[in-house]
Amino acid sequence: MAPRLRPRNKNGEARAPGTPIIEPPNMSDVPKEESIATDRKPPVYIIDLSRPPSKRYTEVAQAFKDTARELPPLFNELLDVMKPSWIPGFFLRFLAWMFLRRLFSREQTEELRGMSKALELPMYLLVAYNVLLDLLMGCTSGGALVNDNASANSQMMHFRTLDWGMPALRKTTVQYNLVEGPEGKLIASTIGYVGFVGVLTGVKQGLSVSLNFRPYHDDAGWTRGNIRYYWHLLLVLLGYRPSIAARLRDFLIPATLPIKLEDQLREDSAISLQLSEKPLYQPSDLPSFSQMPTTAAYLIFCTGEETIILEKDLYTAKTIRSSAFITVTNHDRAYELSTNPQAEHTTHTQSK
Repeated sequence: MAPRLRPRNKNGEARAPGTPIIEPPNMSDVPKEESIATDRKPPVYIIDLSRPPSKRYTEVAQAFKDTARELPPLFNELLDVMKPSWIPGFFLRFLAWMFLRRLFSREQTEELRGMSKALELPMYLLVAYNVLLDLLMGCTSGGALVNDNASANSQMMHFRTLDWGMPALRKTTVQYNLVEGPEGKLIASTIGYVGFVGVLTGVKQGLSVSLNFRPYHDDAGWTRGNIRYYWHLLLVLLGYRPSIAARLRDFLIPATLPIKLEDQLREDSAISLQLSEKPLYQPSDLPSFSQMPTTAAYLIFCTGEETIILEKDLYTAKTIRSSAFITVTNHDRAYELSTNPQAEHTTHTQSK
């Protein structure tokens, strides 16, 4: 079934030329019968990257501790969607408890452990949310050239909707402003949900990013291709490869590095951490990034001057660029050009 997409928020604030704009999702568009607690804009939290990773989200976890009690049943929904009908759910929950212990990044794993303790949720649930829930999103992203009335300059606006498809997740949608030190400068802002440390939607000076679910991969009808793809998914689940949301985080947020104090490595101290000079990836790295192993997804990058969409597969990507208008939902551009896109889409999806 095609995802039901909600209207995007069209209200925007004027920004400096060359700076991409991302609007927070308009939570008033959420139907009242699905959730009575989300008729609001996402709350904004300051995340100090100079703090130890396990303590960065303490205030967020305390504020959402009661709401987070609704999250464990989502894991059962996740299993029902993804598992074959002949595999019992309790067996997969046992395997998850046994093996979902960490993410690829040590820093992000420590962030999850801190939230796991504060939220009183098992670690395997938070790991599952971080590596699997992006597979269930139906979203729309794109870029449009707009003219700011306050100036004569035009710029690309990055527009974005979030459709979690799960009311409990809507209740935990938040905005994170990540800063360098208690009084430090703003590094980036992201929109996500409590317990998630990757990036689904985010912006920094000169770059914005978003991720859309892609419901198929290119070699779906090829046995060897399926083996390679699902082997990659297994490595992501076990923490041996980064998730696609973790890859996007590396475009916006520099990693924090421990520094030596008094000849000792003290990672438990806030002053023993410092930011890298810049994020791991830059927009100029997109050609090489396209060849890195990731799950299938649509990745949207906006520089303020142009919007770039990657139809990302395991080791390849098709690149689409525009400096005027471009949009993507949850199907490839090739299906829009087909004489019978619905039939081709169904064939591609059923071949998995």
